[in-house]
Amino acid sequence: MMKEKFSQIDIFLSKIYTTEKSLSSLPIYIIEEKDKIDDSWLKKINFKFKSYHFEYVPNTNGDIQAIYSCVDALNNQWTLSALSSQLPCHTYHLEDKVQNCLSYYYGWAMGMYQQNLSFFDTSFACLYLPPSINKKELFEKIKSTLLIRELINQPAAQLTPVALKNVSQEIACLHQADFTAYVGQELLDQNYPSIYAVGQGSHHPAALIDIKWGQPNHPKITLIGKGITFDTGGLNLKSDTGMRLMKKDMAGAAHVLGLAHLLMAMNFPIQLRVLIPAAENAISSTALRPYDVIQTRKGKTVEITHTDAEGRVVLADALWEASSENPDLIIDFATLTGSARQALGPDISAFFTNDAVLQTDLLNLSREAQDPLWPLPLWQPYKKYLKGRTADLCNDASSGLASEFTMAGAITAALYLQEFIQENDRWVHFDILGCQLINEPGRPEGGTAVGIWALYAYLKKTYLK
Repeated sequence: MMKEKFSQIDIFLSKIYTTEKSLSSLPIYIIEEKDKIDDSWLKKINFKFKSYHFEYVPNTNGDIQAIYSCVDALNNQWTLSALSSQLPCHTYHLEDKVQNCLSYYYGWAMGMYQQNLSFFDTSFACLYLPPSINKKELFEKIKSTLLIRELINQPAAQLTPVALKNVSQEIACLHQADFTAYVGQELLDQNYPSIYAVGQGSHHPAALIDIKWGQPNHPKITLIGKGITFDTGGLNLKSDTGMRLMKKDMAGAAHVLGLAHLLMAMNFPIQLRVLIPAAENAISSTALRPYDVIQTRKGKTVEITHTDAEGRVVLADALWEASSENPDLIIDFATLTGSARQALGPDISAFFTNDAVLQTDLLNLSREAQDPLWPLPLWQPYKKYLKGRTADLCNDASSGLASEFTMAGAITAALYLQEFIQENDRWVHFDILGCQLINEPGRPEGGTAVGIWALYAYLKKTYLK
């Protein structure tokens, strides 16, 4: 499936980009809203200096001579996303100061993306890639994005935990990576009891997916992605509105698979490990009940004070396994809390880290990568709200010692995860939304990729020297 999908994307990319600049190629000029440039033709047509507005400039024969496109800022990577799908089938090139910026070429493809796009039967506008653009990096970044989006958009009936395992195995095979998976009863046999417990209410067995790639003498980077393929909330049932988007609760898994593909395709000098705890949080007579006590791989016991706080429960086993190897960096992605969205809204992803230098680097790089992130604190005094009545921990602070404590849900969730790494581990946790709620240029409604571009920039800066 994945080999076929990437082959289709390659065909798509060959249609929308060219490395040969023809004499008939039409120029695209990017104008900032603030520019108000003095051009007689633009004045004549009363050109609107507002974001994503564009106009064709004809020659004396009435044919298109050039395209002018307006943006709020020159570094907006979605500039060409509003343009690419609307241009006539022809070859174009960028002019002036933006022609060497990879993000513009990325935005060109994103503007043409739509779910289940037919890569074979459609004619596209084609953009010239100058030699200064790293074509391989651009193409693999696009593949990673489309992989993430397509996985998140899959119906939950199709993308079960075992189906997610199969996709992961195909990606591992594409890069000659080692692949292991423990499914159902094997999770208990291999001591992943928390993952098993969350999935025990579903007839689709839970799984722990494990991919290893790279040379043993390279720095070890471990990626962990929450893979809840559908979340009903368990017996603490979600509302109709709350459950509506829950096929996207495996977006963390999609993100780490997309990022892993990019790192392996770009042959990063790292020793990469990917761990995905996959389960369906379903309702049945065998599902977890409120105040059940479960075991974890670490040995700590957990009181399930709320069955809809299941993401941190499955992540705990994977984090402790990752920590056992003392990697250079542990990274996890999860659609973990509504609290993070209440704090930062849908456009900004929250992250937590125990490394102050890494926090500063990610924040700065997120601005450069146009991948908005904001750090939230690992406020240690809130750990007291995670103390269980009948176990070492409870999984939901708002149901623990202080029932009125309903604030700081993203922070207490991150503190729960921190319980399952060792004190000297470098760790960063991304609490993401995983989907685009409204259509915007280059970002159609549905699955979306966030956080990984700032993180990729960090990994590139740190390890690809």
